[in-house]
Amino acid sequence: VSFHQDTTEEGGVAVVLRQGGEEWKYLRSGLPEHEAEALYELRGDPGEGKNRINEPEVAGLLKRLRDLAASQP
Repeated sequence: VSFHQDTTEEGGVAVVLRQGGEEWKYLRSGLPEHEAEALYELRGDPGEGKNRINEPEVAGLLKRLRDLAASQP
């Protein structure tokens, strides 16, 4: 398991998690007037075309990524 976090240009957060052959990218906007989140499975969707944020089967992963993003300075 490995993860990497960056701050986006607008002050949001981007977290990439690699685990068990999967690679996920979680994005959260830093703009108060435009709060948005996105979740992509990068190996199957390298162009980030399908936002999976609302899919019930990734709810546990989404919670983990949100927790990782919140725990980093």
